[in-house]
Amino acid sequence: GDNALTQELLNRLTARKQIYVIAATYREKLIIRFVICSSLTRSEDVDFAWQEIKGQADEILVSESHKLCIELEKENNINSEFTKEECGAVTARLEKMKIEGAQQTQKIT
Repeated sequence: GDNALTQELLNRLTARKQIYVIAATYREKLIIRFVICSSLTRSEDVDFAWQEIKGQADEILVSESHKLCIELEKENNINSEFTKEECGAVTARLEKMKIEGAQQTQKIT
C-alpha cells in the first residue's frame, strides 16, 4: 500500500515526544527508524519504546478499521446487521490483539 499509515504513525510518535524516531525510505517505502546508540540503554528503555510504537500503531489500526467499515456501508448503502457484525468483529479482533500484545512482549537477546 501507500505510506499514509506509516506517516500517521511517524506523526503521532513525533508529536508525543516520548521517543526519538526518524523517517527514512527504502525502495520507495517510508520506514520509521528507532536506533539505540547509548551503551547506557537498558532493556526497560527498549520495552518502553516498543510499547509506545505498538500502542500508537494499534490505535491507528483500530481507527482505520472503523473508518473502513463506515465507508463500506456508505458506498454499498448496506445497513444489514451482518455487515455491521462483521465490521465489529474486525475491530474487536484488533482490540483483542492490542490487549494480548500489552500482556506479552518479545525480547530479543
